[in-house]
Amino acid sequence: MKTSHFTNQFTQDLQRLATLGGPELESAAERLGALMIPILQQRMLEQFGTLVTEFNQLRNREELELRVHADSIHLVGTVNDTAPTSETIGDLDARFALRLPSDLKDRIDTLASSEGMSTNSWVVRTLSHATSAHPAHRQSPFGQTLRGRGRS
Repeated sequence: MKTSHFTNQFTQDLQRLATLGGPELESAAERLGALMIPILQQRMLEQFGTLVTEFNQLRNREELELRVHADSIHLVGTVNDTAPTSETIGDLDARFALRLPSDLKDRIDTLASSEGMSTNSWVVRTLSHATSAHPAHRQSPFGQTLRGRGRS
């Protein structure tokens, strides 16, 4: 996806709206449109970053990565096939009781069986993933690294 498609459409829409106000407004809208392009690109990246972060927090085995190169933005999906073992998550000797609404328990059972896991293993893996030391899953997109060229 090219950010220029969005920013060009935005500036065209702004200029069309400005025709309703006369030549002075048209001139101001043209100048404003040019100034807004880097701001719009930045806001777009922030929103995509938020979307990717939210997606990754909801998924256990699938992750999205936002790749930016020049004017292009790409979403790349990966599947994390590493299921935690007793060695990676420690000895499974602690217990606690958890009361859930029955519809939530049914959804958890369905998700676990769709991945070929027991409900207990699925819950342990999900909790381990949610509390892991992966800061990218918990930080806002402002703290993440972007690679490539850009203007500020």
